[in-house]
Amino acid sequence: MRVSPDRRASDVGGISVWEGTDRERGFDMVRHASTERESTSSAVAATGMILAATLMLLIGLFQVLMGVVGVVRRAFYAHPDAYPYAFTTRTWGWINIVIGAVLLLTALGLYANAGWARVVGIIVVVLAGVGNFMFLPYYPVWSVLLIALDVFVIWALIRGDTGGRAETWQGD
Repeated sequence: MRVSPDRRASDVGGISVWEGTDRERGFDMVRHASTERESTSSAVAATGMILAATLMLLIGLFQVLMGVVGVVRRAFYAHPDAYPYAFTTRTWGWINIVIGAVLLLTALGLYANAGWARVVGIIVVVLAGVGNFMFLPYYPVWSVLLIALDVFVIWALIRGDTGGRAETWQGD
């Protein structure tokens, strides 16, 4: 082990103890804390992406089931009077089936770590949230629950692999 003139290494009871200036030890502690914080942040971001993919699978399945009920049992949903976005329940059923299917495929893309899946996921979940907002008069409580899940998934997808920090280009 090489030691610079201003640093000494001593062996005390089998433990190597570095003796240097306080400034050197402070830099080492900051560097270690920064590395530890980055690895923890990366683990949280990866967990967030897995959670986002799982919630997208769940939301996609819910959307498909909502759509099938709208297509098969049209009387299941309340039909509002004088609603500006009034479609037939069959039309809403097909809209929900298509959005749900795309959500399911995008979630599988996230599990496969496909580069396109995050961007497509954000776009489709935003569309699902808007669709659920427009579906509020038909099935209000369920729509509000899905909107809340959509918002969380959007947050998790935007947060992504950066650990919640915006990455900036530092140059070459």
